[in-house]
Amino acid sequence: MMNSKKIIDIYVCSSCKRFHAEKKQNCYYCNSLLVLKETAKFGTLYSFTMVPEKMDAISEDKMLVLVDMDEGIKILGELENNFSDQVLIGMKMEIVSIHEKKIIFALVNRE
Repeated sequence: MMNSKKIIDIYVCSSCKRFHAEKKQNCYYCNSLLVLKETAKFGTLYSFTMVPEKMDAISEDKMLVLVDMDEGIKILGELENNFSDQVLIGMKMEIVSIHEKKIIFALVNRE
């Protein structure tokens, strides 16, 4: 469910500044401590790619997105629904959830 707040809390490495979807004691890249940081939920699609999953009936391809957040940082995540035919660089994106070691983005509804 989408939250109407414009900010979200996310874990950031105190040294290498990488973002983490789950709370761990240390960064799995450089082993430094993680800190909870408040960040904007909105950004602009910078890049994307489709990642094929296993070739069985229940697996679906994933779309990975690199989003340039409104405060100038880039976050890698997964698109909530794979609307690959509707996705274009420069579209507005929003973090809608953080779970299962993933940051999930959705296209911002245009009204």
